[in-house]
Amino acid sequence: WIVASAGGVAFIALVAYHRAVRTRLEHASTRRVACHLGIARVRRDWSELSEPYTSSLSREQTILAGDLGVTGHMSLATLCNVVTPALGGARLLQWLLADPPSVEAIAERSASVAALRVQPHTLLGFIATPAIRGPRLVSGTTAFQGWAAVVPASGVLTRARVFALVSFALGATVIALIAMKEPEWALLTVVVQLALTGVARTRIERDLKGLDDAFTQSAAIVRSLDAARALRDVPGTVGALSRQLLDDRAREAVRSLRTLLDWNNVRYSPLGLWMMNALGGMDAHLWHGTNRWRALHGQKVASWIASASEIEAHVAMATLGFDNP
Repeated sequence: WIVASAGGVAFIALVAYHRAVRTRLEHASTRRVACHLGIARVRRDWSELSEPYTSSLSREQTILAGDLGVTGHMSLATLCNVVTPALGGARLLQWLLADPPSVEAIAERSASVAALRVQPHTLLGFIATPAIRGPRLVSGTTAFQGWAAVVPASGVLTRARVFALVSFALGATVIALIAMKEPEWALLTVVVQLALTGVARTRIERDLKGLDDAFTQSAAIVRSLDAARALRDVPGTVGALSRQLLDDRAREAVRSLRTLLDWNNVRYSPLGLWMMNALGGMDAHLWHGTNRWRALHGQKVASWIASASEIEAHVAMATLGFDNP
């Protein structure tokens, strides 16, 4: 049991270290790719640039956008394809193809774009290379909003909370029995713990079924919210949206969800999952954690995504201005 406990602690430490290294690697890789594509945009090296995904357009919009050079391989949309396609990319297309907004709205957008285009380091922080492309991007964002909008049962003692509390007590009991050198009772308690977490795992799999693409989009939203922290003083629409996101603590909320999802990936390591469940009841706590997250933040996700999309659309226009001074 001492070896198992040490192995569990070491496993947790390795997961945390792996997550930190992966974050730094993704950050460096994204910036390298962003700079390479920036050079290609300035040189109009179309062979190096990818056409953005535009399936959300109707047939009439597709024809009109193609005739105007808004979409297509050698188009305005390709030169602005610097943000997440399902967020800022989709919103920018809405701007370009919709009827003009009010003069006041145009002035607000112009003020934000003018301020952003002279901040290359800020722009670079937004440039993203999503892990998935095509229809999975849009469907993933839609599925994420749908999942978040379903508010689970509320109350002081929900079923998930009861499972988490019982699992915590069982884990503490296992450790105490090991210390008391009562292996038979410790083994029995572990069996009960594993049965409990098995039920919790079933509920997690049911709640999160088919949402891998959706949660990939949550990573894109985190990137956008991270970069938005520096924009609260930008004039116009971008500054107002950034301040609202900061007031809502949207970045911290979505990052906490990402942490829960990272721990859920332990399921791909059966031995690690068994140890974490036997000693800590991890699946029970994950079930309670995801339910609690939706109860606290789920109803705000749609507005956060809309704000992030709006900010990214401004960034795309500002990047076009920076590339073409």
